[in-house]
Amino acid sequence: MRILVVDDELVSRLKAWKILSEFGECQMAKDGVEALERIQQAYEEKRPYELLTLDIKMPDIDGLEALKTVREWEHARGVMLGDGVKILMLSVSHGPTEVLKAFQGGCESYIYKPFNRDDLLEVLVKLNLVGKPVVADGK
Repeated sequence: MRILVVDDELVSRLKAWKILSEFGECQMAKDGVEALERIQQAYEEKRPYELLTLDIKMPDIDGLEALKTVREWEHARGVMLGDGVKILMLSVSHGPTEVLKAFQGGCESYIYKPFNRDDLLEVLVKLNLVGKPVVADGK
């Protein structure tokens, strides 16, 4: 799985990268501008990302604008909604307006910061990007 973690906050970016690297080829972008460049390049190379994490509050191009742009690119390429990159919003913003805008814009999931490995794993399972983890029964 190809993953792009986008966050202007270094600690959050590194934390998500470290966790998600367990599940595939994981790259990082420090803002929406860099993210859109990487995503465009991935489309051109015919190696699109399967998971994109976006922070909402970023300078220049925020997560909601990046989300909108990605979905427009997919639409222009004939990618049906639901068949493109899975987009997970990771944000400190708990406001219902941002959450609603994110889902209206086409994200598949939304996690509030701070997050942990279990939070991310739960979303990966829900989005069918990884199988449900097997829990040892102690025998």
